Amino acid sequence: MSKQTKIRLKDYLRLKAYSAMHGVTMTEALSRAMKRLGVRKLESKEKLEFDTCGECDKAIPKDAAFCPYCGAEFEEDEDEEEEEEDESE
Repeated sequence: MSKQTKIRLKDYLRLKAYSAMHGVTMTEALSRAMKRLGVRKLESKEKLEFDTCGECDKAIPKDAAFCPYCGAEFEEDEDEEEEEEDESE
């Protein structure tokens, strides 16, 4: 049984162009893109916290930058931005 990954059309077209340019399969292109973005599988011990998308009301990971269902992008909370600034000082 294969797993499906849903992406936006513009991201699909970018992956398709990358795939053709570098002579790799779409699966390899997607894998490389995910590695470059730091996406990783969750360990079985890790628990994923969920939130609800404001656009489509589906459950999404709490730290998601965009909704995997409707593509709505989310902004970082101001509290998180302040924490990141404090850590870098």
